[in-house]
Amino acid sequence: MTGITWKVPLPTTLYGGVPALFAVSSDGNTVVIGTKNQYWGYNAATGASIWNLTVNYAITSNEEIPLGGGVDDFIIFDAVAATFHCYSIATGAELWQTPSFANSPWATTWTVYQYETNDLNNMYIAFPDGTMRAYSLTDGHLLWTSAPFASTEYANNVVPMSPAGGVVLVGGNIYDYFGYSLSYQINPVPRFNMMACINATTGDITYTLNGGVDPTAASNGYVIGSGISDGNLYCVGKAKPQPQ
Repeated sequence: MTGITWKVPLPTTLYGGVPALFAVSSDGNTVVIGTKNQYWGYNAATGASIWNLTVNYAITSNEEIPLGGGVDDFIIFDAVAATFHCYSIATGAELWQTPSFANSPWATTWTVYQYETNDLNNMYIAFPDGTMRAYSLTDGHLLWTSAPFASTEYANNVVPMSPAGGVVLVGGNIYDYFGYSLSYQINPVPRFNMMACINATTGDITYTLNGGVDPTAASNGYVIGSGISDGNLYCVGKAKPQPQ
């Protein structure tokens, strides 16, 4: 309300580019700026430097996730090792690393485009190999991997979970779009694009809805999604009781 309260010069980067705002702790005490392999934490009240981090593996600008929402950690993807690393927003310390999924080549092409969600206890990530994986936010261990849908109409021989598809978590279920990328459609459109409902506890597929509905939001037991092929907006949920 009174204008600038402090300012500090931006740090010099090793890889070029200007550091940008990356994350803020849920209590508002710590601000993190970053640029690819480097991150810096500052005291939000004084601007004092708290920590700095330079990771020793190659990443790109679409492979970091600030979790927020009370978790106060951030995730970085190591594309070479095919693992996720978790770091503390408050201290910059590495907290855990997930098991590698390098045995699934298509999964290693993962990048961040609304590809993940979390419930403050677990992180759920959709992959181009047609699976969703659940990881514990406590120690990073793998909880489950959902089964893919086989299809010869896609280069990876499964129906992939594609970039820009929404991931909606509500009522113990995860809703996600399976199919070709929403941003780069092909002609003819593959037949088997769909929305799937996945049990967040077990990873089992509860049901699928054919036609390429991309879930975007949920409320009161209903999920809203856009039809990528027909321009319609869909509301999915239990039907209302019919009058007798």
